[in-house]
This record gives sequence, C-alpha cells and structure tokens, in this order.
Amino acid sequence: MVYQLRESIMAVKPREETGVRIVTIPHGSLLKLKGKSDEPGLVDVVWQERQLAVFLQDLESRGALVQLAQA
Repeated sequence: MVYQLRESIMAVKPREETGVRIVTIPHGSLLKLKGKSDEPGLVDVVWQERQLAVFLQDLESRGALVQLAQA
C-alpha cells in the first residue's frame, strides 16, 4: 500500500543509523507501507529509498491511500 501525505509527519530512523533519529517527511510525499515496526504504535515505511518508522495514526490521519498504475 502507498500513501500520499496531505500534511507533514515525523518519522524515526532505524536504531542502526547514527546521528539525529527524527526526520520530517514533507506533505506530498509518497510512503510505501512495509508493515508493523518493532516499536509499539509504529509502522515501517519506505520514503526516498530509506526505511523509516511512523505512527500509524499519523499515516492514516495525514495521508491518503493512493492507487498506482500497473505497468
């Protein structure tokens, strides 16, 4: 499933990455839902080829499910 954000949301980088772990994903971005995260209340997504975790509630309330054309 792919969501397009209507509003910006915060995301968390994986623990393995160093530096700042919180990033802002801007409105208009496309996020591919990968599944449940190891962290409670979060789901794993892919944004710009980066795996991140976001709150499911944020994704559902600030994003819209989109249909992608099949090739």
